[in-house]
Amino acid sequence: LSILYSNFLMCVREDGAGSRTQLQLASKSQPHLVERYQIFCTVENSKRLRDNQQGGMDLQAYVELKRNYRAAVRIHREALMQVREFWRSLLSSNNSVKAIEKSFKELDAAVERAGNVYRKVLERYPANGRLLQCWGRFQEDVLNDMRAATQT
Repeated sequence: LSILYSNFLMCVREDGAGSRTQLQLASKSQPHLVERYQIFCTVENSKRLRDNQQGGMDLQAYVELKRNYRAAVRIHREALMQVREFWRSLLSSNNSVKAIEKSFKELDAAVERAGNVYRKVLERYPANGRLLQCWGRFQEDVLNDMRAATQT
């Protein structure tokens, strides 16, 4: 009965401390195997809920964050490379309007792709400091928007 009450406190009233107190009382009453398993499951569920409230991540979420972070850094690097190529084509002595136009279109497409990737990743992880730093650097280096970069 105290396990059931603990689940009630945790899920309905969202009282984690009261739930853990009830679980400790239930574990002291020498529960049977099934009851010990229920206590274990409730404790694990309590940890999971606490981690979600605190913004914690499990392994899968961490791996996904790292993958998205690497994708954002990679697309950022590609946009910077495209900026470099644009300026190289602009400063070369034997340039044509078509070559400059092509280089500018490629630069615009790379900046658009990078902006889309950053928006998606920041939508998923809005409080991640490293991503926000990269987004600020992207705004400063590629978009030349110092005001937005300092606000980020």
